[in-house]
Amino acid sequence: MEQITNFIFLTQKLPKIPIRICIGGSDRETETYAYQIRCMFNSANFLTNDDCGLFGIKRNLAFRSVTPIGRASDSESDIEFITSNTNFSGTIIFPIVYSKTVNGVEIPFPDDPSNTEEIYQDIRSVFQQMKIDKKYTYMLDTNGYFIKPGEYGFLINPK
Repeated sequence: MEQITNFIFLTQKLPKIPIRICIGGSDRETETYAYQIRCMFNSANFLTNDDCGLFGIKRNLAFRSVTPIGRASDSESDIEFITSNTNFSGTIIFPIVYSKTVNGVEIPFPDDPSNTEEIYQDIRSVFQQMKIDKKYTYMLDTNGYFIKPGEYGFLINPK
């Protein structure tokens, strides 16, 4: 419960937009972790996207994630930011996360409350602050496994 309380506190200034939680081919542990993340967002009054299924999670069982040769399997992030950009040039520029220090922690607040990408990045900064996700990774979903162009989400990687 402490983790949920901290998440609510750290996201208090963020607009409560729909947040898409996605999983690919899954097992019980991945489903459970995705469900726990979804419950944390629900507790902080974030909405669920209309295209999400059971427990507010979007599933695509055809999607598979693998680790390339030469890269340790533990180098993958538990939660990845998903974006879809058909004009990808090899670089994604993430918005700056604006925050205020309150009781020794950084509370993000969006510079542009209507910028969905910025809000997702603010949430990523909260994940890192809470040690939910220690790596900063992203996935381009140009095949439309989970999202359409201009949409965003969080992918829970298989355990």
